[in-house]
Amino acid sequence: MKKGSLATKLAALYAALLGVTVLIVILASSIALVLELKPYVEDIIVAKHEEARFLADQYERQGLSIQDAAPDIVNHLSGIGARVTVFDAKGHYVAGDKALRPHLLDIILSEPPGNRPPPSAFRHGAPLPDPGREAMTLTQVDGGFVAFQASLPLILITLLP
Repeated sequence: MKKGSLATKLAALYAALLGVTVLIVILASSIALVLELKPYVEDIIVAKHEEARFLADQYERQGLSIQDAAPDIVNHLSGIGARVTVFDAKGHYVAGDKALRPHLLDIILSEPPGNRPPPSAFRHGAPLPDPGREAMTLTQVDGGFVAFQASLPLILITLLP
C-alpha cells in the first residue's frame, strides 16, 4: 500500500477511534467503580473511629496524655488517605491537619460539660444540616477528640485493585 492511500488513512482513523473508545470505557468504568466503592470509604472512616479510641486508651494506659500521644495517633490514622486532627477536651488543636475542624466539635463544646452529648448522639436528630455525615467526622476519646475527613487519595486507593 502507498503511504498516503485511502486504506492507510482509514486504518489509522479506525485505530485512533478504537484507542479513544477504549480510554472512554476505562474512564467510565473507573468512575463507576469509585462510586460503587464509596460506601467502603465510610466503613474505613468508621473503623478509624474505633482505632482512634483504641490508640487513645492504649497511650493513656502507658501514662501519656492526649497532647503527648497526639502526633503518634495522627501518624497512625492518617496513613490511608484520611485527614486527621486531634483536639484536647477544650477543643484546642493538638496535632494533625490544622484546616480540619468539624462544626460538630463547636456544637459539643458550646454545651456545659455535664450536658455534652457524645458525638454519636448527633447521628439521630441533631441540629445539623446533615447530621449523619457530620457525626462521621468526629470521635470522642479519653482527654479529647479526633476529627477525620476522607481525602482524595483514599478514594484513589479504592481504584488500585
